[in-house]
Amino acid sequence: WISMASSGATSLPGGSPGVIQFNNNDTFGGNVKLFWDNAFERLGVGTSSPAQTLDVAGTAAISGAVTMGNTLAVTGDTTLSGSVGIGTATPGSLLDVGGGGQGHVLRIKGAIYNQVNIAHAANAGWGLLLTNSDGNLDANYHHSTSGADNSAAIVNVNNDALHFGTSNTARMTIDHNGNVGIGTVSPGYPLHVRAPSAAWAGYFDGSSGAFFRGTSTYGLYASHAGLNSGVGVYGTTLGVGGIAVQGYCFGPSCAGGHFTGMGFGSYSGTINGYYGYVGHPGGYSLYGNGNTWIAGSYTGSDARLKENIHDMDKGHALAELEKLNPVSFMWKPNSEQARTHKGTRYGLIAQEARKVLPHIVTESQPPVPPNADKAKLTLNQRLGKVLGIDYTSLVPWLLAGLQELKAASDNQAAVLKAANDDLAALRALVEKQGREIKALRAARR
Repeated sequence: WISMASSGATSLPGGSPGVIQFNNNDTFGGNVKLFWDNAFERLGVGTSSPAQTLDVAGTAAISGAVTMGNTLAVTGDTTLSGSVGIGTATPGSLLDVGGGGQGHVLRIKGAIYNQVNIAHAANAGWGLLLTNSDGNLDANYHHSTSGADNSAAIVNVNNDALHFGTSNTARMTIDHNGNVGIGTVSPGYPLHVRAPSAAWAGYFDGSSGAFFRGTSTYGLYASHAGLNSGVGVYGTTLGVGGIAVQGYCFGPSCAGGHFTGMGFGSYSGTINGYYGYVGHPGGYSLYGNGNTWIAGSYTGSDARLKENIHDMDKGHALAELEKLNPVSFMWKPNSEQARTHKGTRYGLIAQEARKVLPHIVTESQPPVPPNADKAKLTLNQRLGKVLGIDYTSLVPWLLAGLQELKAASDNQAAVLKAANDDLAALRALVEKQGREIKALRAARR
């Protein structure tokens, strides 16, 4: 090696073998931190033992575009001022990962806790945290249900909501309190589901249905927001003998039993089956088209609940009852009553009874299931409003009638007793006179 300086002096290469030469004040210079490994064709910058084709030990600054055709391994802190494209030569964002083929597009793995933090530049704290609990923590988002520390988590570390969406619209939200909202970004309950006006809010489809359990007041509480119509709890069953809604009360302190048949079902495939309403909008606590079996019942009758209390006019109860016309009849086949009341029945005709005792006649409008097939409506539902008899309201009239009969019977008994007394007195008088006449006859002899 010969170096021709301006002075005409010469010099030999500097440094040890492999050291790249450079002009050092018109002489050859060499430094082990700029090294060429000719045996493996590797260039080392900052190291004399390069392990890669280009091995840079220390900080490197690249101001232009860099294209890598193979693997890039980086250890230590690295700062990039431009856009980085992996699998693409035209990155469209600060980090643009593309590439074709199958397999992993991006894999990030830490030493202990595998987690990726995504934060705003102005936020000193963490933002969105993607993590895998590859460690021994058993709390917060590192909790592992299997004990194998393999759980994964997506966490908003800040005290704010986490949204999931489609079509640029939030579809599900977990707010800062942990409430989950589906169809709402402001859930007010642990699970808050809101659907469009014409859609179901939820659908459960499984062999065992859905299980709701409450530890304080309600196991399942349902309410309809409509002011004039709607159903709080609606149930349906497709099998003959099935139960639309059924509830049980367990435990020694349980005052209830179980109820069945609340909701709608199908029966024999012809018309709607047995149904029952709890809280019917027509003014009934329980409305149904089947029999009701209960172990006991009562009607409130406490004097403290009543006002304007007057004795019934018992002088005409029998006269009013006489005007009622008991008949025998059979229910029409497509009426709701015909389901459970077969054969000949006995009772009153509501239209006739209303002319005599109007207060014992009721009027109700049978409910129609949502989206019901009109061809399968019962006769009651087709008529709209139907009349009924409140037979319990007849009881006071029957009691008053019995009391009238008792009073009349007691009066007749008193009259009869008086007549018998008079007859006995007359008989005693006759017997006395007979004895006197007999004594006179004896004296004349």
